[in-house]
Amino acid sequence: MKFLESGDSLPLAMRLDDCRMQIKMIDSSLKERSNNNFLKERPNSPKTGRPRLTEELQAMAEDIADYRDPKLKHKNWTAFVPLVVLKNRLNFNDCSFLTNSQSRYTFIRKTIADYVMKDKIIDINLMPPMIVKNCLPFCLVLKYRDSSKVLQKEVFRKNETKNLFCFTMAHSVHVEVHINGFAPKKDFNIFNLEDYKNMEDKIELEDKHGRKTIIYTQISRKDTGQRIVFYCKKILIDSIQSELNFFYKAPTYFSQNQS
Repeated sequence: MKFLESGDSLPLAMRLDDCRMQIKMIDSSLKERSNNNFLKERPNSPKTGRPRLTEELQAMAEDIADYRDPKLKHKNWTAFVPLVVLKNRLNFNDCSFLTNSQSRYTFIRKTIADYVMKDKIIDINLMPPMIVKNCLPFCLVLKYRDSSKVLQKEVFRKNETKNLFCFTMAHSVHVEVHINGFAPKKDFNIFNLEDYKNMEDKIELEDKHGRKTIIYTQISRKDTGQRIVFYCKKILIDSIQSELNFFYKAPTYFSQNQS
């Protein structure tokens, strides 16, 4: 059993092609608990002075059993995945997902490793299905049903980024966008599987006076399933020490009979 922090890598030799792996997302407290259990004293072999292999295997089995304790949060592992399947059946730059539990998914992508012998070395990247960043100068709220049909709500403060593990990315994702002072934008297609190449979209918002504004979303797929940024293209920044007041005058519309 190996612990991988964000950005870590685990080299695997080709002789391990027949192995299978399981993935579990854990928090820091659970990892510390398991480390403490595994590092406690074990009976040593009288010949080598090292812990007996059977004792090591038993200790690891105990740790894995701890992870399957139903009282612990995020208790479920993914199904066993043969490494040879990832190597031979998953195409380069193609994506799939592993199910950890309800509304918890791990996004997986196969790429060519950046080494000299890159024709023989591959990378299996484990990523969050979606990363959302709020680059708007105000709070943003998203409401949606995830891939498990569970109703979710996420609040993004200014410049806040969150990893969302509740999507498989096997279907388009629709959300309800809430910004204070404007009517909610319902059924916005934040990820359009049918129009996968579209990397930018806009959201038109309207307040109770009929005034409209536009915010934008931009998508990047470099280091995740979808990295989606909410932003606006024009921002007025008050750098003086006095308060600025703005007055909005509604446009006047004339009929064809008026000059």
